[in-house]
This record gives sequence, structure tokens and C-alpha cells, in this order.
Amino acid sequence: MRGHTSIQEMREAIKRAGRDLPIISQVARMGILDAAAFRERAAKGLPLVITWLIGKWPLSALPPQTLRDRFGGLHGCARVGDCVNTAFAPDLARFANIGL
Repeated sequence: MRGHTSIQEMREAIKRAGRDLPIISQVARMGILDAAAFRERAAKGLPLVITWLIGKWPLSALPPQTLRDRFGGLHGCARVGDCVNTAFAPDLARFANIGL
């Protein structure tokens, strides 16, 4: 969500956006997608798991308890809207106060 001046305002916008989405009964699991297929899928605003990618993520090798111990106290924010084209936009840095 872009253009919000506070976390609370962003939370309210996320809630409003979520009300328009269908009820999710399962999360789609996708294999390798090219950029066009990923953008098409992401444009629907529904979650997906890219199965082949998870094993390449270094944190996936850590057991759940280690993840809880090391990162359980960190805060993050849900991303909705155009997070495909703007994932690393400079104006989002104000919400990324996580030092690993």
C-alpha cells in the first residue's frame, strides 16, 4: 500500500483491501514461472508458494525453533497491492527497520 503516513493508516488500508478478496481455501503451489506468468498470477492479489524457490532460501535450512529464537521479536508489515513492481522502492525503506 503506497502513500500512507503511518503504520496504523497502512493497516486500515490493508484491511479494506482484504475485504475485497475472495475467501482463500488453499494456497496455490507453483513451479517455475517466467516473468509474465508471475506478474499475471500476482496481479490477482492471491497468495502463492513458488515451490522450487523455497529450498534456495538460506533460512529454509533453519529449524522452526531457531527461526523463532532469532527472528521471533522482529516486526514486519503485510504487503498488498503492487508489491511486484515496487518491492524495493526507496519510499518503503521507512518500514524496513529490521537489522539482521
